[in-house]
Formats: sequence, C-alpha cells, structure tokens
Amino acid sequence: MHPACDMLKNVRFAGNLIPHSFYKHIRRESGTTDFEGVGIMSDILYHYRPAEIRDRKTGRITGYRQRFRGDKFQISYRQYAEHYGISKGQVTTAVKNPDRLGLVFREFRTVTLPSGHRLSNVMFLEPDMEKVAEIMRDDIIPGNAGYEEKAGEPLPPVSPGGLIPV
Repeated sequence: MHPACDMLKNVRFAGNLIPHSFYKHIRRESGTTDFEGVGIMSDILYHYRPAEIRDRKTGRITGYRQRFRGDKFQISYRQYAEHYGISKGQVTTAVKNPDRLGLVFREFRTVTLPSGHRLSNVMFLEPDMEKVAEIMRDDIIPGNAGYEEKAGEPLPPVSPGGLIPV
C-alpha cells in the first residue's frame, strides 16, 4: 500500500462532501463552474445531513438529529466570507447562483433576540431536495437507497467495500 494511503486510513474525515455532479451543474451564467457556489451548496447540504446520536458505551447509533436550531439553517454572508476567506460580494454571488438554479431557497426574516433586539434581513437557507436529487442522479451509488436499476440492464460491479462502481 502507498504510504499516503496507509497514513490516511486512520484519518476521520468530517465536513462537506462535494458531489462530482455539482461541478457540472452549478455554473455561472458565463458557463464556467462556480467553485464558490459549489462549496456553499455543499455546506448547505452538510448542515441538512442528519448528525448521528451514538450510545456512549457501545458506540451504536441510537438516532439522528438536525445540525441547526430552528426550522431552517441560518447563516450570514459575512460568516461565509470569513469561513471561505473570500469577499462578501463573492459570497453573495455564490449564494445567489444556486438560488437562481432552483437548488436552494433563500429567505430573509426579522428575528427578535432573547434580549429584545430585532435583527432584520437574517438569511435562512433551505435546499430544494427534488432539484438537488435531480442533478445528483449521476452520483447515486448502486446498492444505496434511491438507486434504480434500468430495465434490462444489470447493476454495475461494485468495489469490495461497496462504495464505488468499478
């Protein structure tokens, strides 16, 4: 085994996963891939992916919970700018692009804090999972929920780990 592979087998990767289809479908009006939009769309999906709840003694999964409080994921353009190290203008464009493509809904609300202060134009983001599933159909892995066998075609062979088609 390559030394890098050997070292990486012990790394627990966490965070955003970017479906390959995002690079094909999340594009600017000029036709080029919107890398910032791809990153932000994958971050939105990360926050909507359920977090596992595990039994502390056995380590077994006992349930799932959502990663955000409230009814929708809330974040500001400034928070994304700081997270990705890009300008607020770049973030605004990167959030508007998946919205333009129908992949995410942006909602702006006035929120009252426990202190009584009111904040206007607080952004909430929610993926349109039907549209997301539509562009991700090429990323669906055989054997996973949602994979549909085409009539008359056998399922493609899968690697021993069952993760990727070979």
